[in-house]
Amino acid sequence: MKRLLLFVLLLCGATIAVKDARTPVVTDRFQVPEGFVVEEVVSPKMAGSIVAITFDSRGQLVLGREDSLVVTLVDQDGDGVFEERVFTTEVYDTQGLFFDGLDLLASGMGPDSVALYRVVDDDGDSRGDRVETIERSIGTMGDHGPHQPFFGPDGYLYWTLGNMSATHSSAAPGSPLRGYKENVLAFTRTDPRGHAVGLRVPGGTFVRKDLARPDSDWEEVAGGFRNQYDGAFNLMGELFTFDSDMEWDRDLPWFRETRSVHAVPGGDYGWRTGAGKHPPYYIDTLPPMEDVGRGSPVGVSFYQSYAYPAGYYDALLQGDWSRGRIILGHVTRSGGTYTQESSQNFVYGEPLNVTDLDVGPDGSVYFALGGRDTAGGVYRVVYTGADAMGAPEATTPLERVLTMPQPRSAWSRAMAQAVRTELGEAVWRRGLAAVALDGEAEGERRMRALELLQVFGPGVGLRGLINMSIDESPEMRAAAVYYLGLDSGAEARRAMTQRLKDGDPLVQRRAVEALVRSGVDVTDYAPLSATADIFPLLSSESRVVRYAGKELLRRINLNEWKEAALALDGYPEAPLALLAYMQALPVAPTKDVGFLVRQQLALLEAHPSDAELLDLIRTMQVTMVNDLGLSFTGRDGPYPRMADILMERFPSTDRRLNREIARVLAHLKPERATGLLAAELTEERNDRKQQIHYAYVLSLFEDGWDEASAGQMIAWFEKTRDEQWKGGASFAGYLALMLESFAENQTEAVRARIQERIPQLVADEAGGQLTFRGPQYGTWLSDEEVIEDLMYNPDSFNTDPVEGIEAYEKAFCATCHTFGPLGMESGPDLTTIGQRFSRADLVASILRPSEVVSDLWTMHVLTRTDGQMVSGTIFREDAGEVVVQLPGGSLVTVPADEIASREESGASAMPEGLLNNLGLREMRALIALLTAGPEAIPDSIATASE
Repeated sequence: MKRLLLFVLLLCGATIAVKDARTPVVTDRFQVPEGFVVEEVVSPKMAGSIVAITFDSRGQLVLGREDSLVVTLVDQDGDGVFEERVFTTEVYDTQGLFFDGLDLLASGMGPDSVALYRVVDDDGDSRGDRVETIERSIGTMGDHGPHQPFFGPDGYLYWTLGNMSATHSSAAPGSPLRGYKENVLAFTRTDPRGHAVGLRVPGGTFVRKDLARPDSDWEEVAGGFRNQYDGAFNLMGELFTFDSDMEWDRDLPWFRETRSVHAVPGGDYGWRTGAGKHPPYYIDTLPPMEDVGRGSPVGVSFYQSYAYPAGYYDALLQGDWSRGRIILGHVTRSGGTYTQESSQNFVYGEPLNVTDLDVGPDGSVYFALGGRDTAGGVYRVVYTGADAMGAPEATTPLERVLTMPQPRSAWSRAMAQAVRTELGEAVWRRGLAAVALDGEAEGERRMRALELLQVFGPGVGLRGLINMSIDESPEMRAAAVYYLGLDSGAEARRAMTQRLKDGDPLVQRRAVEALVRSGVDVTDYAPLSATADIFPLLSSESRVVRYAGKELLRRINLNEWKEAALALDGYPEAPLALLAYMQALPVAPTKDVGFLVRQQLALLEAHPSDAELLDLIRTMQVTMVNDLGLSFTGRDGPYPRMADILMERFPSTDRRLNREIARVLAHLKPERATGLLAAELTEERNDRKQQIHYAYVLSLFEDGWDEASAGQMIAWFEKTRDEQWKGGASFAGYLALMLESFAENQTEAVRARIQERIPQLVADEAGGQLTFRGPQYGTWLSDEEVIEDLMYNPDSFNTDPVEGIEAYEKAFCATCHTFGPLGMESGPDLTTIGQRFSRADLVASILRPSEVVSDLWTMHVLTRTDGQMVSGTIFREDAGEVVVQLPGGSLVTVPADEIASREESGASAMPEGLLNNLGLREMRALIALLTAGPEAIPDSIATASE
């Protein structure tokens, strides 16, 4: 009680603002929309590399430095100049910060190694006095470890865990996300470079815990992320995040772009290690809202303040470290979920190594720079236009809390606590309940009032929630049923069950999630009927409602509904019900699998459409993964019949369906499948990714090869070599693994053919067998991959230019170009190129030299009268002769009377592929050298070059 009174007194005496004085405007580094400016809050020199920021309960900016300490910026004399105050020396290397009252919640290293800590500030001096461990984390601190903690609309603490971390203690058995499996049909190839090889589902997760009940278990909320760094709730109380994929997998069929995700409770978003990722069309996963290309997701926040124009209100802000941008996304409700379309850059820079972002008490977006020892700093985006929303007028304490900006921030939560104490519980409850129950009041005010009551107490009571669950507003019904889920009583569950038949899919989805949260389980009484209440959800027009219905169904006693599930023959409900049946089995007994397989065969024999078959085939795959195969592999069993039907349906006009049929055939391995799939490798309708998928599947076949199909496979690998297929860093390694697996399943004669036709392979005699180590594809990175790294990756801007001297020689730049004391002058002088060209132009001109060619260096092709051709730039010419400078600098004189024709080639004298000799680090160093200029060359090297 004493701490609470101290906290309230400190808050009342604090200024919830960040000072404006002496804040320089940054005009040349960042691009922002018209009407906005970027101001420097903490200089790079003062900041160091910052990886996490937050605002404490008094609105003070708090920074977490890379591999270092947490500091609070304090402006004691009000002059706009901050002084640093170390909050704690016991917790460091933090990658997530949030405040609960005076206490810091931090993901980092501390007394219990990697953990989520509470650093208690007993006296309110912005210095921690003791440290408590909330939960230890499996794994290490790092990019894929534990990240941001934050509070949700239920008052629970949510914690963001990357795919290399997890809570040390076991998750609650009744968690929304549970019972997950890999469920990848056919063998999963892991990353050939060793990344995430031992990791399994659920990958990255969100977990939550009621801190008011320290002995309660953590609940797993959503998973299947690769490495979401942060999460945020919109005003409606829905969770969103920004997730990445493995960038090394670019141009492979399982690669997924960086994605904006609406993370619903129980949602599996499909990440699996290596090539095993679930595509978004699987019915046992959920898709993203929007793919936004390549990137490295970091901080996420919703703008819920008033200093910007109305169009920014409740917009999603997503930081992207490697692409140098903060993305602004407008999320719009679409049925039971949300969409984000046409997101745009809110802040862009080259580089903009943003690591975290937050909205400050002044209504500006603050962002930090740093990570991987790159240059740091803290900046804010200020709106200078005349059409800012402006804070609503608030003349009473209740109006202040009902219109608080960033209502779930530490400083707004602190204000709510202070107002509750100021008013007393009775006035607090009566005033907020009147707003929440007022059907004529504006929707956002009602939802805010309800959340304040539920989070800070004492709530509106069960009867109030039940009344609101039948409100005219679907948003209020959804809000009410959300809080009903915190009650496991029969009356509350009856109210939730009634909302399963609601006319709004958001309400339906939340009713399902509420029932799950209330503890509905196979051993627990639930006042609902699987067939009457849940089966209709499986045929909803909303995919997320169908998914939620399936998740609830698998928590109901299977004996109550399995016969009804086996009788379904419509879509999309039949595949979903059978999938729930399979997932509800604690093990896969032969009898139940037999029922499922035979019903799936019956559905298959009924000639479903391609779209229907895509759902059905996924249910078939999950069943096959979990089937022990004891009774159904004989020639007369259902599996061979399934294979025959699928081969008749292959190929279809649906690329996705073709992939999944191929995967099933790789598992069942019918006799004709090898030739059927091998023939697809040469079909023009199949792009590179589709061909790679077929080759991947074929590499799993041990039998069924004949001379024709083996020849088609060999020819395909030759084509990838000859056409120099490229992609991300693991691209060539995956192709090598596929080739190795294919070769291992061939006869000695075929292996000899492989070695003869693809001599670039390195063969090793081991135990009488050839082991193929991988094709030499030259530089395995595609041009797009190189451009993105050199243009956007902050690591590329953090490279020592001196290392580029060796790369300058290795890439043959010195053969034709001078750069200060380096090189020979047979081509353009590059000494001042960093001053004359932007980084983008510089990178493009090296990778694609023929796209823009100067008139002075245009290539000409001279054809002699004897048919010989001379290609180069014109060094000089007169009436009697033309002197041509060949690539490399040598000169050839051609008499004028021996020239039969002369044409401009359009190509550059600078050959393509100069970077093929360089690794990525060397490419970065070369660009760093050219950008820095010859001043970066040490005197010792410059003198030696003279």
